[in-house]
Amino acid sequence: MTPFDGNVTAWPALSGATLPSRLSYERGVWGKLNGARADYKWIATTPSFTTGNGGLEKELQLGSEDTPRKATHWRSLGEQGLAVACYPSRAVDASGRSSFLEKQVFAWQRRADVPAALGALALLPRVALMDAAIWWDRRTQSWSEDDDSTLILTPEDHEPLSVDLQELATTAATGLAELIRTVSEEALIHFYAHLLADHRGVSLGKLQAPLSPEALAALFLPLPRPLADRLSLAGWLPSQRIPDPAELRRCWNGTLGGLSLPPPPPEEPSRELREKARVLAQSILAGNPALVSPRPVRPTAVSGRRPLQIALWGTASAGKTALLAQLYLGNPAGDPDPQQDNWESFPAATSQKFFDDMRSLMRSDHLFPPATVSAEPIEYLFRHRRTHVEVLLRLVDRGGRESQNLSEDMRRHLTEADGLLLLFDPTDPSARGAKLHDQIWQTLEHLRAEASGEQSSTDDRPVAVCLSKADLLVRTVDDLHWARTDPDGFVRRYDHMSLERLLHKFRGNYRFFPISAAGLRVEYGVVESVVFYDESLHPRLAPGGTPLNVMSPFAWLLDQVVARRS
Repeated sequence: MTPFDGNVTAWPALSGATLPSRLSYERGVWGKLNGARADYKWIATTPSFTTGNGGLEKELQLGSEDTPRKATHWRSLGEQGLAVACYPSRAVDASGRSSFLEKQVFAWQRRADVPAALGALALLPRVALMDAAIWWDRRTQSWSEDDDSTLILTPEDHEPLSVDLQELATTAATGLAELIRTVSEEALIHFYAHLLADHRGVSLGKLQAPLSPEALAALFLPLPRPLADRLSLAGWLPSQRIPDPAELRRCWNGTLGGLSLPPPPPEEPSRELREKARVLAQSILAGNPALVSPRPVRPTAVSGRRPLQIALWGTASAGKTALLAQLYLGNPAGDPDPQQDNWESFPAATSQKFFDDMRSLMRSDHLFPPATVSAEPIEYLFRHRRTHVEVLLRLVDRGGRESQNLSEDMRRHLTEADGLLLLFDPTDPSARGAKLHDQIWQTLEHLRAEASGEQSSTDDRPVAVCLSKADLLVRTVDDLHWARTDPDGFVRRYDHMSLERLLHKFRGNYRFFPISAAGLRVEYGVVESVVFYDESLHPRLAPGGTPLNVMSPFAWLLDQVVARRS
């Protein structure tokens, strides 16, 4: 018996959920026609069902598909979620062959504010009820078996689903109960650890039969929403062989049963990721979202009478807004830097609109944030994983011009802050010139004078000095390892602005960090950029990148400030 109390929106995969009253979808059927000489085709579709210029079926491949079995699958293609049901086809082709696999596809175009896990809970049990009856009895009414045309389904064949919170909770409870019965804790830990490490084609133990659609949907629940939103899980591989394992891994983050793919990349998930995965597995087996959901803010001795404040200073286009957004959105798997594992972050309710806007812009539209025009306060809840100390942290995203010109409001913000984060773009041509050097000097001089009241004193507040766009400085896997394990040494190597000399003169407590909100992707031992330029020469973000060190400077600052206040 699971203790799950029915509050399905308490699970991380459904965090910040906007629940639509109805869920609309398009529908398609892929398979073989009875008595046909032709190959597989889209047998029937609704008028607006999009096959991607004939390529959607390639996104739903399951290997050789020569051992058909009933199973369900969830494929995420950006903002489109595909609930897929497979089953043995009734068709016998013109040569007398049978044992084909038929697929029913519900294609759901979700809004950015609606979690993919909601669609999985609602659509997977429904698509699992579908079979060939949708087209079998109509096959002689309007087209013949060898006709290239496709049967057009009616509105009654894909009526929108009503979204009922209690029904979703029942689906989740049913799926959790099945996972408790059929999957071991160690299998779940292995599964989630490899997903967090962004490995693909991950198996789920030695399943003897496909999971139910409810259990498949329940696997999403404890995952951080950014990861759950992009996850694709094949419920079963009904195949005797895998013609192209790499292509199959491209399609599926997890292949839960049936024929096993060759093992994932040789590197095992880190101990830290396995510990995170253990918590996810325990939340499933306990049916308890509280184990993985952020707890409410509680007053602590650290919080004091006001939220901690970190002043963010940076030049125009240095990436301040992208950094603040990616601190929460950009890396569901966690940064390998051990400092990140000390603290986890959650957006405060007052800042949810900022993160919703950034999620839509950066995750859905793959665009960088525009230049900040006016100051925007942003609040984070940080929680220390071991001590459970909770800190409400307030930052202000200000335009680069306001930072560089040191407006009165900016001066006050810098002076009152508990810690400082200075952000520089080493790729900016002006970074090597005297103008920027003088601006930094002026800022540090002002901070020292305002904080101490004496020109000779040293301000000992912690300062994290960050070089943004560090992905452009990382060329090899060794560079990437260096930037993560020795960020201070990496920055000193690329310190073309003589920052060390300035900081040493004015500050007593500082550390350097190379960061990248855009991130990097490692494929087969090669480091790849995820930034590309569209036809208008605007920079865009390709999916699949892992941000670099976005949490590390904040974690270091929090450690320093908490120690000072205690």
